[in-house]
Amino acid sequence: MMGLMALFRIAPLLATAAAIEVPKFGEAVVDSHGEPVMRHMRNVRETDRAILQELGEAAELSELSGQEKHESIFDLNFTNGTVQDVVNQTLDQLFAMNASETTIAQAMRVKLDGKGDTRALASTALFSIFGMACILASFRTLRVTYPTLYSKRELERITSSQDEPKVASDEGAFASPIHDSDDEVGPSMLKQLRSTWRLQDDCVIEVAGLDACMHLQFQVLALRVLISLMVIPAVLCPLHWMGAPEGAESFAAVSWTVHEDRYGVLCLHCITVWYVVLITIRHLFKAQEQFLPMRYAWLKQVKPPQATTVIVEGIPENLRTDARLGAYFSSLFPENAVLRSYVVRRTKLLASKLARLEEAQQACGRALSRLEAVTAAEQLKNVQEEVTAEHVRLGRAADAFDPDACTNCGIITFRSHRDVRLALREQLATDCCTLSLKVAPAPEDIWYDSFQMPQSKTVGWLCILGIFTFFSPCVVLVSSLVRLNSLARVAPVVADLKENAPGFAAMLEGLLTTMALNALMAVTPWMFYLVSCSFFRPFSFADVQVKVQGLYFTFLAFFILLVTTFTQGVMSTLWLVAQQPTHIVHLLATSLPTASHFYVNYLVVGWLSCIYELIRLFPLLKFISYKEHMGSEEARQKAETESVELGSRVGKSVLMLLICIVYCSLCPVALIFGAIYFLLERVSHGYLCYYAEPKQPDLGGKNWVQALQQVHIGLVIYVLLMVGVLGASGIEFIICLVPSLYVIANSWLNLNSSFLWESLPLDGVFDQDGIDELKIAEGQEQLYEQPEVMKCRQVLKTFNVQTADTLSSGQVPEDDPSRATEDTDSVSLRS
Repeated sequence: MMGLMALFRIAPLLATAAAIEVPKFGEAVVDSHGEPVMRHMRNVRETDRAILQELGEAAELSELSGQEKHESIFDLNFTNGTVQDVVNQTLDQLFAMNASETTIAQAMRVKLDGKGDTRALASTALFSIFGMACILASFRTLRVTYPTLYSKRELERITSSQDEPKVASDEGAFASPIHDSDDEVGPSMLKQLRSTWRLQDDCVIEVAGLDACMHLQFQVLALRVLISLMVIPAVLCPLHWMGAPEGAESFAAVSWTVHEDRYGVLCLHCITVWYVVLITIRHLFKAQEQFLPMRYAWLKQVKPPQATTVIVEGIPENLRTDARLGAYFSSLFPENAVLRSYVVRRTKLLASKLARLEEAQQACGRALSRLEAVTAAEQLKNVQEEVTAEHVRLGRAADAFDPDACTNCGIITFRSHRDVRLALREQLATDCCTLSLKVAPAPEDIWYDSFQMPQSKTVGWLCILGIFTFFSPCVVLVSSLVRLNSLARVAPVVADLKENAPGFAAMLEGLLTTMALNALMAVTPWMFYLVSCSFFRPFSFADVQVKVQGLYFTFLAFFILLVTTFTQGVMSTLWLVAQQPTHIVHLLATSLPTASHFYVNYLVVGWLSCIYELIRLFPLLKFISYKEHMGSEEARQKAETESVELGSRVGKSVLMLLICIVYCSLCPVALIFGAIYFLLERVSHGYLCYYAEPKQPDLGGKNWVQALQQVHIGLVIYVLLMVGVLGASGIEFIICLVPSLYVIANSWLNLNSSFLWESLPLDGVFDQDGIDELKIAEGQEQLYEQPEVMKCRQVLKTFNVQTADTLSSGQVPEDDPSRATEDTDSVSLRS
């Protein structure tokens, strides 16, 4: 209900976004601190007030105007009451105060450039360094206390007396970490962290997979790009310092100023833009060339049946049986090209009955007396009959084209790589959604339950649009609720704290607001994960991570990198840009330069977040809770299930690189702090991938390719920003910089078309067929089959063996409950 009320209240504002007056290109005003702000913000507020009056809310506005003037929307006027009253009043006043000065950037605690930025940067750096020291001390203790969670592979090496982790030594051979500390888990913490820099790629691929290896390679790529751009602060910072106004702080003196009018400096900035674009593209192409041999080696290591299996979506109803689907593909390809065909069944009912069978078997094992054993055996007999009946019904319904038994998805296993390559490149029907083929994930990673859900991409995209739309109101709402003015209405002790210790109260308020915003940002990847699993029908956990990476990167780009541009709200700004696309240049030029110091602080705070990931907080909490009821190894396996969110990690890494690129001209020192960030992230993630985290399902570098494409988006934002900033000083700068957009677009197209990375070259396909020869054993042909069907077949096979043993052994002794149970199983099977 709250979401609907919010939607109805902001709908009139969205519908009238076209009536907002847009300023001319380059038009800006300067406030008392020399910060450019958009002149049309006042027009927007006046328009919003007029709309509210037309909607009959003039009385509410007049009441608010008669009250004490608030500095921001956070200073809401609450009456005494419960928490529910505070929430209701917050919602009412949240949508009524459209004429306030608050934007989403202020709600996200984005501080514009001004006085005190140098001191703020120093304080942030000291806080991050102190926090990293505390986290490392805690990590060292946890590493010794819970070695199975933080040094799992080191324990495996010690217990199995295997060779130590291979790292590149100075002599070029493989060396091992030195074990000269008194830790119980092998080498010291610092030596392990240091050794992550020297890990060989093949070692990381073997332990963590190619996706994790390429994530580490992206951090190395970011370091190479930033180091290549270090010439920019060496040249531009002294020039900015010489042109800084009198009395400017050190941080502001080395950054871009809005009053820059030296033509030589402007020309140098124009050259810098081209340098950044060309150097970044060069590193991207060089990194992609280094990725291809690793990708081809990974493809060659994929063994049948995964290497020769495809997933079929959109199967027509007349082909939804194993035999007919196989006959259809056999008619399209050479004789004996299809090894096996399988149509996915709807096995939810069978899965529930198998769960009951497992419980009944456990009850028989726990029986202590003969009476309990007989009762449990009788119950087991009934469940066995139900499982058998459901298995037979499902098979007959599948052969009868029953839509309640079979889905529209199936799996085809070919005999050769050539047939798979041909099938994936062809469209089998006039409709692209009918009989569409995709590469199959690993058998142990495939999600058969996803095939049984209806695919609702439209609903999924609407949910994602809702997340983007209502994130801003949620941020404002949560930020207002944790303000001390709000808490004082429901907790009198907070009011006393504000009066007696105002300094501590201000620090506490900032801490609570920051924690609330971080909690909202942490929940976002989980929401994208749920939407992707529920509506986009992913095939595996790795497919979900690729989807989450794209969505989370877009989210971070909107609400972190471009948050200062949404002065009118997300939807209103997008509507405005859709009507006048060229307005985005002015929007970037008048908003991003005003918060450059904030993003430098954001990079510094990122140092702390990199080291914080070593704690593995959520797997640790789950491990401690599970360990109370099960063994250490079993608790670790359950705690680490889907604990590695590679998609969100890669998305955040790309965002940090884009922040450095976008602000490399306006605030060149961002390159230095960004390089330190990627240095720490490489150490942290390298340790987690190699020593602590379990190996995740692998797609062979899809996250890497998507990350390189996202870097091009950052280059486009950077060029458009500098076109707006430099274009205000002369048309010649616009003419000089616009062609760089063509270079970026051409690079993006060539990166996708010039490199064949999704499959092996044709000669490699022939060689692979000659090596494998695809002599698959009889038992391996059933790998791509639903676990419920495979388990049911094993249960029936066990029943047959028990039946034969029981009939051959004769009468069951009366004092043997287990043999009585076996006899009951045999009677159930014969019936």
